[in-house]
Amino acid sequence: MNVLRLLPASIALLALSSACDAAPRRVKAPRRLLRPAEIISVPRTYPAIRWKTTLGLDANATLAVGDLDLDGQIDLVAPAVDGPAVLRLDGRGAVVWRFPLSRPATAGPALGDVDGDGKPDIYLSYSGKVRPENRVKQLFINQGNDNGVPMFLEKAAEYGLADTSYTTQSVFFDYDLDNDLDLFLLNHNPDNIPILDEAATIAFLKTPRFAIGSRLLRNNKNKFEETGAASGITSTALSYGLGAAVSDINSDGWPDLYVSNDYSAPDYLYINNKKGGFVNQLEKHLGQTSHFSMGNNISDINNDGYPDIFTLDMLPESNDRQKLLFAPDNYEKFNLGVRSGLYYQYMRNMLHVNNGNGTFSETGQFSGISNTDWSWAPLFADFDNDGLKDLFVTNGYTRDYTNMDFIKYMGDFLKNRKLMREDILTLVKQIPSSLVTNYMFKNTGSLR
Repeated sequence: MNVLRLLPASIALLALSSACDAAPRRVKAPRRLLRPAEIISVPRTYPAIRWKTTLGLDANATLAVGDLDLDGQIDLVAPAVDGPAVLRLDGRGAVVWRFPLSRPATAGPALGDVDGDGKPDIYLSYSGKVRPENRVKQLFINQGNDNGVPMFLEKAAEYGLADTSYTTQSVFFDYDLDNDLDLFLLNHNPDNIPILDEAATIAFLKTPRFAIGSRLLRNNKNKFEETGAASGITSTALSYGLGAAVSDINSDGWPDLYVSNDYSAPDYLYINNKKGGFVNQLEKHLGQTSHFSMGNNISDINNDGYPDIFTLDMLPESNDRQKLLFAPDNYEKFNLGVRSGLYYQYMRNMLHVNNGNGTFSETGQFSGISNTDWSWAPLFADFDNDGLKDLFVTNGYTRDYTNMDFIKYMGDFLKNRKLMREDILTLVKQIPSSLVTNYMFKNTGSLR
């Protein structure tokens, strides 16, 4: 969610800028061997380690997990304001490495063996309203170890991956089953487009904007190529991607893709057509979706052999926070969204249970996981080793930007005055903050 969505029209940014019409720029980066520097060592007890990431006033960012140095231990790659950091785990403790990059915070690090040499490489995506040269993506090809520390060579331009689109998450997967990794770029328009007109919204959904919308790139002998409209991926200005997950949704042996979009933009369920592209079949398989869709996860939560889909939203657990943070639903606006092609969206987490016959049953409320407040990322795993996948939900936002009292205060603040840039920060500092815990749900069976 972007705070500017919540500010009145007088201070909202323009929906689109002329700079967004151009194709994403590719910029050559200087080649140099990069050796991450150790900044801290911690004992085996693994105390909490904090990274600060700043993409805007507040934003989310992803983690990447893999074995960078091939020592059999899992490492974590995390975004940070002064360069991505790597948390390396071993039997004795943990070491934090920092990549010395003078760039804004990384939005979405991703790991994958891009060149097929058996060593995981790192791909760094950048987003937010920053200069194009500060959004140039970086691909660090793993060159092997130097006394236990992996060495990397930046080769994004060489591989065709040094573009400047607004990417929140990158996903490597072999969508065409040709034994190399292709790439999906989950993009997020930095400007919010209000949904006020049916015809205009329908036109937005049909008009490609590859500089802004999510995109699919095919790996052709270590050179990534745009697939464009032929991929079937919707790449429009109404792209607010916050989550992407790959799974064989229809059990045909080919990887499919679920995309979560924030704001009123619809989610997408892309089914692989086995011909080098995808077909959005969300309305065929799902009866409704989350509204402000955040992160998602696909997992077989009931051990029936079929993948289930879980998406996060922003509905608080308590009734008082629901009333404090959100205005009542607007019936006319809801119907406008449906007529405009945005489908049936409701503001709550949703668990779509796969029935095994091409249909899904939404059980989020029945399963007791529909209300987890301002949530970002879900993870299914068997945390207690009982054979059932439990659910962990990361939560929280620095300030309650949707606080209804603050919105009234802001309206009074703006009366009879011209808003200056510095006023935005003044307003933000007046927003109250709430401590909301993460959620851990134990799977007890029977979809609860």
